[in-house]
Amino acid sequence: MTEQRHTLNYVLDMASRLADQFLQLTLHGRAAPDQMISTLLDVATMLRENGIEWPTSLDSAIKSLHADAVMLRKKPNLLGNLRGFVDRATHAEVVGWALNQGAPDYPVELEILVNGALIATLNADLMRPGLAAAIGMGDGRQGFNYAFNPKLEPQKVYKITVRRRPDGAILGEADIS
Repeated sequence: MTEQRHTLNYVLDMASRLADQFLQLTLHGRAAPDQMISTLLDVATMLRENGIEWPTSLDSAIKSLHADAVMLRKKPNLLGNLRGFVDRATHAEVVGWALNQGAPDYPVELEILVNGALIATLNADLMRPGLAAAIGMGDGRQGFNYAFNPKLEPQKVYKITVRRRPDGAILGEADIS
């Protein structure tokens, strides 16, 4: 019995160290090696078989964190140089295009502000025929079109700002009256 307890203590210590390493890797946006994930899940099974509680929700969390870290590793820099233009800003709509030069085939997430207040968040992912050829990059799916609903009041003056989310890089601004 003492030898079994010693082995379980060793396994618990190893699991704790592996979990710490795993968390450090994922916190820094790096994927843990598949071997580490497999070992952690095997340890969890062994502990459960020996009557030591390891929540199944922790298994799911480990797999989910690992999947997120793998996606982060594969994802290009989405906050590279921003290119684009606000083609039209009216009381009815805002139309334009946006492209991240570091990842031209990924849609840019944008925020529309009216007089400094956030009104909408959208992706610049609408097809703009001829855009890819005109700017020499991307797949042409960099357009955006936001319709105000309801339309902005026609007799008032507004400052429209289109910026990239999450860093707030300004794509364009327009004053309409």
